[in-house]
Amino acid sequence: MKQKAVAVFVVLAMFVLLTAFAAPAQAGQSAQATPTAAPAVATPTPAAPELVDVNGMKAWCLPKGSVITKGQLETDAPPANAKAMRLEKDIPTLITVNDACTFLYTASKAIPEGTQLQIADGTNAPWLKVDLTAGTQANSGYAAVQHGYIVDPPFWSVTYTVKVVTKDGTELWSSPMVFRRGYEPGKCYDGSWPDPVTWYCYYPPDAHPWDSWYKFENPKP
Repeated sequence: MKQKAVAVFVVLAMFVLLTAFAAPAQAGQSAQATPTAAPAVATPTPAAPELVDVNGMKAWCLPKGSVITKGQLETDAPPANAKAMRLEKDIPTLITVNDACTFLYTASKAIPEGTQLQIADGTNAPWLKVDLTAGTQANSGYAAVQHGYIVDPPFWSVTYTVKVVTKDGTELWSSPMVFRRGYEPGKCYDGSWPDPVTWYCYYPPDAHPWDSWYKFENPKP
């Protein structure tokens, strides 16, 4: 009888010990099986650049290498990667090397049908004319331009006269506008800039002892 009681006691003791050690292990396995999910991080949407308004005219360009779609050319809202027109010494300025530029004009009253954006050179004669498309805002019209002498002219800097002209020749807006590269190169032997397309300096004429490039066989920019 005594031996039977001892056996029962041993069995109960082993059961208690196994239960005590098994519970933490099961809790650990349960914790590992249900990891806590990391909170989702929202990706901020790039904002469009702030546009400078020069008496009703705003402008921006899509930089070289942009994926130009028909929708990007048929809108009066700049995308996030647009390079906005800026004022430099109170002159409207666009940084060049682009794929397209958009000019948005807003008037104080309805813009007549047939109104154009015109670009003129130093003689004031327009060499580029583009019809304005009605904008989404009242009394506004825009023109998207992909002409090479606007988006990437072969100059370090050039100034055109930009106009908004009605069909009957009335000027609604006119201003000089600078189109320039966003950087400056090293100077050539005579202080000039290298060719904006080839980046080469022109070879100097025969040098004289009083010339600054005297004894320079191969001047570098």
